[in-house]
Amino acid sequence: MSTDTKPVDATPVHVRGACHCKRFQVEANGVTVFNCLCHCSVCRRISGAPVSHFIGFPIDAVNLLREGKVVDDVAAEAGVLAYSTSDHLVRYSCARCSSPLFSHSSMEAFPFRDVAVGILDRSDPAVLPPKPAVHIFYVDRIMDLPDALPKFVGFPGMSELYKDDDDDA
Repeated sequence: MSTDTKPVDATPVHVRGACHCKRFQVEANGVTVFNCLCHCSVCRRISGAPVSHFIGFPIDAVNLLREGKVVDDVAAEAGVLAYSTSDHLVRYSCARCSSPLFSHSSMEAFPFRDVAVGILDRSDPAVLPPKPAVHIFYVDRIMDLPDALPKFVGFPGMSELYKDDDDDA
């Protein structure tokens, strides 16, 4: 497996966002565990976009809020939909407006919560969210993104770098 590429910068970040109807807010504070552009078929189908940008954090760094108060039991919260897209990943969204809130991975080797960058607030127009560091599941892409970011077959550290057939030429 290729582990020579770091998927993130170890600088602590604070991000805050909300669903479209503003019923729920998501807040994350801490050092990111990944910052990626995901090309997997699940993300594409759920978002309707060719690629999704996510920032991942340790589980305890991401909180769901309603009316400014932290929601302690997300799975039991009225108005939150939970959808399992694999044995280890649950995606939470707002039942009213369908916006994604965050995903929760219980994968033993790699537990995390990730936030979709598209829901983040831009209260200060001069401050942008952190830039993505890698592409993941690039083999599943439906469009090429010719940039200098490393492109992985799956998760960095758990898969190889994607090798395009044109790389042999």
